[in-house]
Amino acid sequence: MLIETFITGRAEDTATIISKCLLDHFDQIPDYSLTELSELCHVSCATLSRFIRQIGMENHLEFRNRIQQ
Repeated sequence: MLIETFITGRAEDTATIISKCLLDHFDQIPDYSLTELSELCHVSCATLSRFIRQIGMENHLEFRNRIQQ
């Protein structure tokens, strides 16, 4: 999901920027709230929430749980 978005996106694309940020901080994702992740990626909470839904998850909690697996 994250890697596909990063590979197929353009450098200036918001989804590509978010996926790169999340991949760079992958080990920290389970420890961060939605607000903390959005600040880390320099996007709003709404933008990050839309991205999470775009890659197939319902919300931040599901995203975090899937990362922990």
